[in-house]
This record gives sequence, structure tokens and C-alpha cells, in this order.
Amino acid sequence: MTTTVIESVAVELIRRLEEITIDNDYTFDAFDVVRPDRTGVEVNPTDGLIVVIQADSVRNPELDHPGNPPAVAYDTIFEVHCFVRLSDRSDNDYQEIQSDRGAQIIKAITSEATDASRWFSFGEKAINTELGDVKNFSISEGNHNGVTVAMTITHRQDENNPYNARS
Repeated sequence: MTTTVIESVAVELIRRLEEITIDNDYTFDAFDVVRPDRTGVEVNPTDGLIVVIQADSVRNPELDHPGNPPAVAYDTIFEVHCFVRLSDRSDNDYQEIQSDRGAQIIKAITSEATDASRWFSFGEKAINTELGDVKNFSISEGNHNGVTVAMTITHRQDENNPYNARS
């Protein structure tokens, strides 16, 4: 099955996040890397669970290119949420762990590319990636803490073929 340009980017992002293991020189093991399913079923926020949320792709006409067919540009915001759940007997500080996990996520996104100098291109499917805010979150009802790393990924595709990436 052919994959759209933005879906190829998402798949590569998930592949990089799946590399987060202590054996790969990270400070924690990612429990799992998931995207929300179509039914909207809540995921069980386990320690180390990473949830990738993809927002809408918004046209960026300033980065379009003429051609036959023209190349149209889109910006897509991705949010990577990583849950931190400690034992009630743990002496560790949530904020310290949240800060570290945010850094580990950025490390995985930028260094686990096939060519680390071109990490932002997600396998030559994107033309730019801007890392955004790194925010801690805490949801008191369920004792869910974690960190969110946001990024905006810009890609171009044929105007009439969302499966063909353009530079």
C-alpha cells in the first residue's frame, strides 16, 4: 500500500521514538509508542508510554513551488507525550524526570535519523522541522504526570498526488 507523505513522516517519527531504550544509551525504556486509535479509546498511561498526536496539516502557501504539477507545502504539528508514573514509595522528583524525558525525546528525534545531519527531513519527506515547546503536565485525577514535546514539520507534495514528496 502506498503511504502519503505526512504518514511517512509520522511512521519515521515513531520509529525513532521506539529506539528509546536503556540498551541504546537512553535513560529510560519507552514502554510503547502509540497513536490514538480511531475509536478514541483512552490509553492506559503507563510509565514510559509515548503517545504521538498529529494535528491537521495546514497549507503554507509561502513555501509552495511552481511546476507541473505545482508543489504545495503543509505544516503539521506533532505532539509527543511521554508519561511519568512513579511508585508511591519513590523518592525521585517528577520535574527532574520530566525534564530528562523531554531531553531524551529530543535526542531520539534528532539523533536516530539515518543521517543525523538531516534529522529534520524525516527520510527526505519533510523540508523542515522546528522543535517547539517542551511542557510538563500533571493530571491530578489519575496521578498522570509527564512531558510533551511539540514540533512543526513542514513538507511539500505534488498538488495532485499526496503520495509524492517534493523538495
